[in-house]
Amino acid sequence: MQKINKEQLQEVLNYCDIQEKSILLLMFETGMSVNDICRLNYEDFLISLSEYSPDEEVSPYLDDILMKTRCRYDIIGEFEMEDVGGNPYKIYCTDICIHSLIDWLYVRSGPEYVVFEQPLFLGFPNRTRITTTHITSIFRRLQYESGVPLEPVDLRRLYFDNLLSVGVPVDDIMFYLGFDFNPDIYIEKKSMKDNYIDALKKLSSNQRNKVCMEDHRYYLDEIRSKLPYGLI
Repeated sequence: MQKINKEQLQEVLNYCDIQEKSILLLMFETGMSVNDICRLNYEDFLISLSEYSPDEEVSPYLDDILMKTRCRYDIIGEFEMEDVGGNPYKIYCTDICIHSLIDWLYVRSGPEYVVFEQPLFLGFPNRTRITTTHITSIFRRLQYESGVPLEPVDLRRLYFDNLLSVGVPVDDIMFYLGFDFNPDIYIEKKSMKDNYIDALKKLSSNQRNKVCMEDHRYYLDEIRSKLPYGLI
């Protein structure tokens, strides 16, 4: 089986629409499975930002999130998952992924309030919760258009290689992929999170050129005005 590299993933991203890009980046940066992606709600996204609003709840209004959070480059997103045995564990992603999610949600819904229970990702044309079938069709189209044989499992492999390249131990990566969960080990290895966060900071976008948020909002509004799925 051909192994996909990050350069090939970047090539595939060039063929993605704004939702597809956020899905692929989230899978790549967190190791989430297709089923995990389908289960996510808007509330999960808000919770992922809660550490950055310590004195108040994260505003559910997308305009507030866009203008106050999209401009930050120190964000590490946090998502709570469950392994196959129902045990909770947390996974993390860089600001690159969080920024992509914010862009998608703003294009999807504009500056308005979004209900917590709404799905994070939508299937089209009916705009209901995205399904595994819909995600499979996305990958098939991207394979055809890009010429890169990318499969969902490749993103989990890239996630593994990405963390390994910045020094995260193999056992820790397997833990964050949801394998061999052991609550006792998790309690004993709280340093795992610190090591993970330090690794993500090495992969973050701190060196990227900062964007003017007014210009960026105008750019997103332009995209939104041209897309067939507009308001939900």
